[in-house]
Amino acid sequence: MKKCLILMAGVALMSAFTACSNDDDVIAVAEGEGTPLVVESVGLDQASTKAGIFATNFSNGEKIGVFIYTEAKGTLSGAYNQTSTGIATTNVPYTQGASSWTATKPIILSSKMGVVYAYYPYNADYALTGSDVPVTVAPTQGTGISAGTKDADEQKDYMYADPVENKSNKAPTIAPLTMKHALAMLSFKFVQSEGTDKYPGAGNVSLIKLANISGGTGVKTGSGSMNIATGAVTAPAGATANTISVTPNVALMGKSENKDIPHMLVYPGAVAAGKAQISVTVDGNTYNVAVPELASGWEQGKNYLYTLTLKGTALTITNVAITPWDEQTGGTGNLQNPV
Repeated sequence: MKKCLILMAGVALMSAFTACSNDDDVIAVAEGEGTPLVVESVGLDQASTKAGIFATNFSNGEKIGVFIYTEAKGTLSGAYNQTSTGIATTNVPYTQGASSWTATKPIILSSKMGVVYAYYPYNADYALTGSDVPVTVAPTQGTGISAGTKDADEQKDYMYADPVENKSNKAPTIAPLTMKHALAMLSFKFVQSEGTDKYPGAGNVSLIKLANISGGTGVKTGSGSMNIATGAVTAPAGATANTISVTPNVALMGKSENKDIPHMLVYPGAVAAGKAQISVTVDGNTYNVAVPELASGWEQGKNYLYTLTLKGTALTITNVAITPWDEQTGGTGNLQNPV
C-alpha cells in the first residue's frame, strides 16, 4: 500500500489529500518538519580515470544505503525523531538519478541535528540498526579484468562514507557524500624481458592464484563485516587452505592500463614473509612466486601493483607498487622453472 507524505497546514493539507488515492495511507508530518534529506552527489576520494572498480563516479541507477543517528559522530546511536512519520531512518536506499540521489521513501528531517552515514553496495537484507554491514571476499573472482562495472558478481567493491554532521530540516542537502574503499586490491602487470633471455611465448595468462603456504593465514576469504562509521573491516579467521584466484585467459604481456590488467580484492591485513605465494599459469606452465612482505601489510583503499617479468626461464616480481585507489608498490619477481 502506498503512503503519501503531507504537511499539517491548510493549503498543503488539502492539496496533498487531493493527490492521494482513497486507499493510500496518509502520514502526517508537523509543519516545518517535513524536509527530506537530499543527497546531491556521491563521489570517491581516490582519484582515477579508469573503468570498473577504478571508476571515480557511480553509474546511473546504483544504490547506497543511508543511515542517520542523533548522537555524536562515530557513536552510531540515538534514534532520529521520526515517531510522527514512521519513515525509516536506517538502511534507506538512495538511488542515483540524473541530478541527485533520490529515495522512494526518503529520510525526513526535523529540527533535530543528525549525523549521516552511508555504505555501498546497498543490500535490503542488512539489519536496520547497528553499526556493521556484511562484506565478503570470494575465493574465485572471475577474470579479474574490469568490464566497466564496479560491482561484478565475483568482486564487490565495498565502500563507506565520511560521516556528515549537522543535518536537519534547515540543512537537508549533502554535496558531496564522499565514499572510501574498504578492501585492499592486488593488481598484476606482466613485462617481457629483452635480450637473449627474452620470453618466447605468447604470454597468455589463464590463472593467477594467491595462496597461503607454510601455515600462513594472511589470505582470508568468506564473510566479514564493515563498520559504517569508520570503515574498519573485521575479516573472518584465516585458514591455511585459503586461496583467491582470477582467470584472465588473455595475453597480458605489456598491458599496463588498470582496465586491461587483472586485479583481485583482498581483506586488509598482514602477510608474513614466506607465508603466501602467487601462482601464475602462463602458456600452460605454472610458476610460483613468493609474496614480498610489506611492513604495513595490505591496507584498505590501496592497490598493490605487482610487476611480473617473464623471461626465457623465469617470471620475476621486479616491482610492487600501490596505485590510486592509492597505488603502492607490492613487489617484483621473475617467473622461473614451471612446477
